[in-house]
Amino acid sequence: MSIRFSLNLALIVLSLFFFAMCAGGEVTSQSMDPKALFEKRCTKCHTLDRTYKNETAEYWTSTVQRMKSKMFSGVSDEDAKTITQYLIDTRTGAFKTENAEKK
Repeated sequence: MSIRFSLNLALIVLSLFFFAMCAGGEVTSQSMDPKALFEKRCTKCHTLDRTYKNETAEYWTSTVQRMKSKMFSGVSDEDAKTITQYLIDTRTGAFKTENAEKK
């Protein structure tokens, strides 16, 4: 076996290994609980301090969609649904309380 063939074979094996590691390591909304998914995706671009406030469901829906559209956000359609629901469930408490008192 020639050295050139051996080097090409090694390069192919390393490339396949690298591809397998990258493809297999993707975190999906199905493999994480909503809080972990939210923390993983949203801290890619900023700190979570920006999310510790109560807002309306409409606010969180539009915000997540806006963030999803950012280049390299890594937020899929399924991730956006999960993250939006998590934020609505955990960050709209004041609005839920106000609405319940009005009824």
